[in-house]
Amino acid sequence: MIDKIVNYLKSKSSQYEVFYTRNTSTDAEITKDRISFVSDGVTHGIAVRVIIDGKPGFAYTSNLDSYRHCVDTAIKVAKSSRPDKDFMGFVTPKRFRKVQGCDKELLSMGPDWMHSFSGDYIGVIKSIDSSITCSMALLSKDIEETRIINSEGLDVEDKVATVSFQGSLLMKCDGRLESVDFEHGGKKLLEPQVAKDSAQRLIGQRGKQNVKTSDMQLILHPDAMASLLGESYAFSVDGSNQFLKKSLWHDKIGSRVMDSKITILDDAVTPGLFCTRPFDNEGSPSRSIKVIEKGVLKNFLYDNYYSKLAKRESTGNAYRNAVTLPKISPNNIIIRHGKVKDVISEAGKAIYVRSMLGLHTMNESTGDFSLGVMEGHYVENGQIKYPVKDAMIAGNFFELMNDVSAIGKEVKHSLEVSGGCYLPEMMFNKIRVIGK
Repeated sequence: MIDKIVNYLKSKSSQYEVFYTRNTSTDAEITKDRISFVSDGVTHGIAVRVIIDGKPGFAYTSNLDSYRHCVDTAIKVAKSSRPDKDFMGFVTPKRFRKVQGCDKELLSMGPDWMHSFSGDYIGVIKSIDSSITCSMALLSKDIEETRIINSEGLDVEDKVATVSFQGSLLMKCDGRLESVDFEHGGKKLLEPQVAKDSAQRLIGQRGKQNVKTSDMQLILHPDAMASLLGESYAFSVDGSNQFLKKSLWHDKIGSRVMDSKITILDDAVTPGLFCTRPFDNEGSPSRSIKVIEKGVLKNFLYDNYYSKLAKRESTGNAYRNAVTLPKISPNNIIIRHGKVKDVISEAGKAIYVRSMLGLHTMNESTGDFSLGVMEGHYVENGQIKYPVKDAMIAGNFFELMNDVSAIGKEVKHSLEVSGGCYLPEMMFNKIRVIGK
């Protein structure tokens, strides 16, 4: 079918790109500790881009049999568009590294494994506290196949398999319902023992207290750190924002923009990581680059379009699906570990935050935020004292990242942002905590 689409495109346009995806998914929904249903499904789609007399056109369809209409629509759109003088061609073929293939056990995983895993997961939770309920969760296996063909001679394909398990645990604490959200995932089968962390987090919500409004140290769990990175960091290192001068760092290459303790990599080639892939969604080879090195800005992230405008190479950071145009997004975000074995033990008076509310209100360009603390604890003299309630933190992302007091030794995987954040716990010298 793809060959038919390409042949039809060749007869209509000399500059074109076909992006094809096929997703095979198996999902199990859990409600009140039991699987309520299991479903299988296949979705696929094609996206077509053409250039006609320098003018771009784009169309997509999930019905492969209507590919002619899709192509014709893209051409019609191009003919009615304005010329894009900045477009310098689609991706040309380049060598790329082979990455680890799909896990065989994960590929063969089906409904039987889902029933077994969910039962064992619930069993682990109940062994810790029988009053905890898995109120709602979704266990999913996805196999995504991608193929990209363009008029420059590019023809690449890839296949990736992932599993994810996300949901909420619920229990009564002090006469009120408390909950924690959990999310596990990767490129290998999950182990039921991952339930321990979620159950213990929920138990840790007992005895919530108000905290007084004051300035104190801030300790961010990797999940919370990833949430902040997904806003201001992702915006600031986006090559399109650099070229358009929207990023505060647009002219800061070679300058210190973060604390010298911080080194951040954008990596899509290390085997086994969640966002590792041989090429991006335009066909540019994946890379591993230092974005921040000891606090100094070294690189921005680019797709094919903006790399050419900036006279740089694509960093392999184009993301898309079959219904969108490519956009720049981080691959695996890795912050190098520090030297501190236990960050909490280093704190004097601090708030330890694992999850927050209101991230959509954060100003991604300026870094200003005022966020509710969904899951957090008050820390004093190196010890967790109690979970906090009705608290907020207010500050600025860029100021925080220039005021780091400690970075942990252990790096943990968080599924926030692109799904591939590998971060240590971090402590910052001051944040405004708004309580009572």
